[in-house]
Amino acid sequence: MLRCAGITLGLPLLEAMTPAFAAQKEVKTAKRFVGMSLALGLHNPNLVPEGAGRDYKPSRYLAGIQDLRQDFTVVSGSSHPGVTGGHTAEGSIFSACPNARGSTTRNTISLDQLMAKHLGHETRFPSLVLNTNSQTSPSYTENGSMIPAENSAMKLFTRLFVDDTPAEQERQAELIRQGRSVMDVVGAEAKSLQRELGSGDRDKLDAWFKRARAGAETRRERGLDAQTEAEGEAGPAESDPA
Repeated sequence: MLRCAGITLGLPLLEAMTPAFAAQKEVKTAKRFVGMSLALGLHNPNLVPEGAGRDYKPSRYLAGIQDLRQDFTVVSGSSHPGVTGGHTAEGSIFSACPNARGSTTRNTISLDQLMAKHLGHETRFPSLVLNTNSQTSPSYTENGSMIPAENSAMKLFTRLFVDDTPAEQERQAELIRQGRSVMDVVGAEAKSLQRELGSGDRDKLDAWFKRARAGAETRRERGLDAQTEAEGEAGPAESDPA
């Protein structure tokens, strides 16, 4: 990893890293769970494969990931009794709680939060609830309260990779306003690392940095657009009359 000014940037596996990793003791890998909810769902005939067992015929959706065939299991024929269709069913995706809830009933804990309760201590964050559009989510607490999702990529990045101090967060915001990316901040450390690597690792690292910079620039531009939009919605500050 490269570290600079509160930023941590993960690197690809390089040949130079192999001896170091080989010398380390085996570390227990934390168990992780990722649950995804699609607002419009999936067309069942294009998802469920034909046949059963390992020799199933891949469906239209699964045909593109057959290189991972040995790493996932398709479960079909499951359902949530008492959960009807429509948008109200979204809150029951991970809880299976009947969605015909009246004034005396409520949702219950969702699967992701149940797993976080028992396994969350093994990871840095017990749970991350995310959304690409709004703050709604299918994640619910034990008392049936929805957990608002984080829908800002910039805020998520800050939470994961930037120090929590207000001063550091403001410094990162200023870097974004200046048009600088994370790659610029860690640039000196990156160049120093490249000088210590063999030619094969240098080529691999150079290709990885180009892809990472392209991605960072795209995310930076989106972040600036979002910041400009937020400032526009806030409007100019009103001043008290003299």
